Amino acid sequence: MNTFDHFHMNINDELGDFHVHFVAMASKRLDAVPLLLLHGWPGSFLEFLPVIDRLRKKYCPDDLPYHIVVPSLPGYAFSSPPPLDREFGIEDVARLMNQLMLDLGYGAGYMSQGGDVGSKVARVIAAKHDECRGKKSPYNRSTQLLTHDSNSQ
Repeated sequence: MNTFDHFHMNINDELGDFHVHFVAMASKRLDAVPLLLLHGWPGSFLEFLPVIDRLRKKYCPDDLPYHIVVPSLPGYAFSSPPPLDREFGIEDVARLMNQLMLDLGYGAGYMSQGGDVGSKVARVIAAKHDECRGKKSPYNRSTQLLTHDSNSQ
């Protein structure tokens, strides 16, 4: 776990201030695709460390095709807990994760992938936030990549 780059970001949200932990691996390529990987329950960011390890063994920052961002969802691992005095649902988590990607500079577009709870968050992100250009989930009946189209309902 300590061989990976860990980061923290404070996100000021309508429901308060949140401290979000994430592991990231950035590419130097200008055409690298930002990819948000979201864990499930009762999992954590640790689920994705083998994937990141495989990528860092195969690529160096000069040729890595992705910018990888693996956050700890609110209430998991090193991120702050959700508020206990008000409702806090999947839409709130999606808004925070989208803001994380915007704050990291990926407002021009990113992809998301999630499993279990993360798949639900990824679905809401893709549906409600135009910056998310598409999502992939192992829980879709279709194996096709679902993309966000702001012109369709």
